[in-house]
Amino acid sequence: MPPSFPALMPPKPPPPLIPAATRPRSPRGKSSPPPPSPHPATPPGAVLETCGREGSIRLVGGNVEMSGMLQYCGNDGSGELKWGSVCGQPLKTNEATMVCKMLGFKDGFAIDEPRVGSFGLDGQYYTFAPNPADMPIWLHNIFCPSNANDLMSDCGSSVQRCKHGSDVAVACLTTGKPIRRYGCGGRGGTLRLMGGPTPNQGTVQVCKNNLWGTVCDTDWDDADALVACRQLGYASGAAVNAEGLFVVNGTALGGPAFPQGARDMKINYANLRCVESDEILDYCMRPPTNSLFTPECRVRDSRQDAGLVCWN
Repeated sequence: MPPSFPALMPPKPPPPLIPAATRPRSPRGKSSPPPPSPHPATPPGAVLETCGREGSIRLVGGNVEMSGMLQYCGNDGSGELKWGSVCGQPLKTNEATMVCKMLGFKDGFAIDEPRVGSFGLDGQYYTFAPNPADMPIWLHNIFCPSNANDLMSDCGSSVQRCKHGSDVAVACLTTGKPIRRYGCGGRGGTLRLMGGPTPNQGTVQVCKNNLWGTVCDTDWDDADALVACRQLGYASGAAVNAEGLFVVNGTALGGPAFPQGARDMKINYANLRCVESDEILDYCMRPPTNSLFTPECRVRDSRQDAGLVCWN
């Protein structure tokens, strides 16, 4: 039987951040981020959190593992080290890579607008809990040479001040950055769900021609959803349209709409006609992508990207 889908209703706020001393650590030693939330709240009390080594860094408050607001361990002259923020323009490519390598990862990239949900270079949907308003800002508009290896010893901070509204965020990767924006580099037809409050729901993305793209919700129905959810390892599911509406057992349900794809993200499928015997979404009947897209699929400022809710 399908669940009652409480996760599609407005999600509960995430729990407060656990102090770094007691928070579980990742295998590479980076502090684990808080649980995912599409609308994260400012963690209380983080301004009082002390740190152990000046110049150390961490990523905090990202909804995706290995991402977060960049925080720096600094000293205000009192002798007590505290976590503070880094503000200014988004980090340059080499600066984001340096930050991630300091944390033990292979590569990474800056998030252009961490204050709002957005799609990153890898096509994932990122949201961030903002730093507390009274957290100290230790570094302003940093600048690092191309060969920099350490934020404290190799980089400078501008005398031009900035505010928390321009705090920077970074997403790290265990592999190199995609060669192309939204590059998937995997097997064609691979699916994933992005932007949902739980892993079993979100906007559908499909890998085609080495790029992540979306599925237009025209003719998107539960027959398509069943195939997609089984491909993702679930027993069943429901199709969700761009407005967040879906039907289960004849009852119309709904919640907050899932985030639509970025304006420059391709639409890889439309007008799917799946049947129960189809093993994966790529096997479903569909028109050529360059000929039968309906007009609403082509409007970049008003996307109609399909979503899924899956269950076992």
